[in-house]
Amino acid sequence: METEDNLTLKRKLVLQYLETNPNITNDELAALSMYKNPVYVSAVKKRLEKEGYVSGPYYDVDLGTFTKNRLTRLIAVLMFRKDYAFIIDLLKKIDCFVTLYPVFEQSFKMLIASFVCSNEQRLKRIFDYLLNQGILVHCDLYLQESAWYLRNPLFYDRGKPVSMTPSLEGLLRETEVPDLSHGPFCGMTLDTCDLSLIEDLFIGIGGCNLRKISQYERKKEGLFFTYSELKLSLRKLLEHRIISKYYNVYPIPRERCSRFLLLMRSSEKEKTDRLLFNFGKNARIQERLTYWTSLSGKEVYGVVQCVCHPSFLIKLLQDLDKYTEIEDKKFYFLRSFPASYWVMQSIVTKYYDSRTCTLYYPYEKYEEEIKKVVELETVTP
Repeated sequence: METEDNLTLKRKLVLQYLETNPNITNDELAALSMYKNPVYVSAVKKRLEKEGYVSGPYYDVDLGTFTKNRLTRLIAVLMFRKDYAFIIDLLKKIDCFVTLYPVFEQSFKMLIASFVCSNEQRLKRIFDYLLNQGILVHCDLYLQESAWYLRNPLFYDRGKPVSMTPSLEGLLRETEVPDLSHGPFCGMTLDTCDLSLIEDLFIGIGGCNLRKISQYERKKEGLFFTYSELKLSLRKLLEHRIISKYYNVYPIPRERCSRFLLLMRSSEKEKTDRLLFNFGKNARIQERLTYWTSLSGKEVYGVVQCVCHPSFLIKLLQDLDKYTEIEDKKFYFLRSFPASYWVMQSIVTKYYDSRTCTLYYPYEKYEEEIKKVVELETVTP
C-alpha cells in the first residue's frame, strides 16, 4: 500500500513547477506555489533537497551537437561470477563509461553499464574478449542513438493528488510521441573552459554554481577559469543547445524509492511508441524514456528507467502480461545497496580534438589495459 507523505500542497507545487521549468526564479516560484516570500521558497527548496525529494540542478549533453563525429551510447547488460569489485574495476579501464548499475542477482551477478561511444564495434570487441576469457558469463549489448526523455513525477492534477501506483490500462491508446533525436553539430570549436564546464555541469559540481566550479577546477584540476570565462562558456553552450538544464525530482524520498529498468518491444513501431509513452503517464513516478537497439538481432526496444514507490512493483509484470502486443520484455530490478556498486562519472572530454571538432575514444588502449588485468587474474592462484 502507498504510505502518506508529509508534503503540503505548496511543497508539491514547488516540486512540480521546478521540474517543468528548471530556470524558474524564486519570485516566480513563490507566486505560483502560493508562498508570500521568495526568500522562504529558497529555504523550502533546500529542505526538499535535504529530505531527498529533489537533487540538482544538472545539465544533460546533446551528443549530436557536441562533436562533428557521431557519438552514441552503448549499454551492456553483464552477467558474471566474479566479485562486483573486480568487474567494476575492470570496466573503469574503459574510461568513457558513464554509469554502472548493479542488478538484483538471479543465477549470476549482474551489472548494467552505459558508455559514451564513438565506435560500437570496437567496444563490442572488448566485451567479446571478456566473454571468450570466461570473465563474463553472458552479455547483451544495446545501442542508444536517441536522447533520454525525462518525465518527473506529477504530484497534483486538476485539484487532486496523484497516485503513486498508476494504472497500466490503456497503454495502447494514441499518445503524443516526442522527438528524441539529437540535434545537428553546432559548428563550433570548444575550448578547454567549455569542455571542463560540460563535465562539471553534467554531474552537478558545486550545485552548478559557477563560482564553486571555478574553485573546484582550481583545487582539483589545477585549471584557472575566472567566473567571467565560465559565464561566457555557459552562455555559449546554452545558445548552441549543447547542454540543457534539469532537476531530478523523486516521488518519495529517494532512499525509500525502488528503481527498475524495463524494455518492451512490439512487432509494430507505433505500438512500441504507445507502450513507451503511455507507461506511467501523468503519474507520481520518475521516468527516463528512450529506445535501445539490440546489437545482436537489431530489435528496437522502448526503454523505461523508473524510480517509484515500492508498491508500484507489486502487480507491474502481471499487468504487463495482459498485453499480448508486447512480443518481448525484459525487467531489471536495480539494487540500491551497497552504494559502492553504483558508479557514475561525467562525460570524458579529454580526447576531444579541437582541430577537427571530433571525439574518438582510444579502444586499443582500453583493450590492452583490460588484457593485462585478465592475464594477471588468470595466472594468480
